[in-house]
Amino acid sequence: DDEDSKEVVRHNLRVLQTFSHPSHILKYLAVSLKHAELNPGVKMYHLLMQDWVKNNWGKSPPNIEEDFSQSCWACRKVAEDPATLKTCTDCKVARYCDRDCQRQEWKVHKLLHKELEHTKDILEKNENENEGEEEEPMF
Repeated sequence: DDEDSKEVVRHNLRVLQTFSHPSHILKYLAVSLKHAELNPGVKMYHLLMQDWVKNNWGKSPPNIEEDFSQSCWACRKVAEDPATLKTCTDCKVARYCDRDCQRQEWKVHKLLHKELEHTKDILEKNENENEGEEEEPMF
């Protein structure tokens, strides 16, 4: 279990290092927004901030999910017809022109797959630990 904890810490540091880079931040958000059931706080914050920006500045922020579904995640080329882009069969979010672009991006993208896997494992573990426990009223 201690080794598992160390691996999670190493993974989190890799994710932070990789996705804090300006060219990757929106990729992380696109996956987090698509898989909001794993971390609803990200989606909630995103929606609240969209409303805040619109109400305070009268501007509509870009639609990250839509923008990233219309272009290749590796070369950033916008597809004339987004249906021609290949979608990652695992996360169902990343889009690529072809196998070459997918291979070029794989080192970065596989961290997102690992992130989804870790989050699902943690949620499942928490659910299993809470099974059989009687919920106490909140008030």
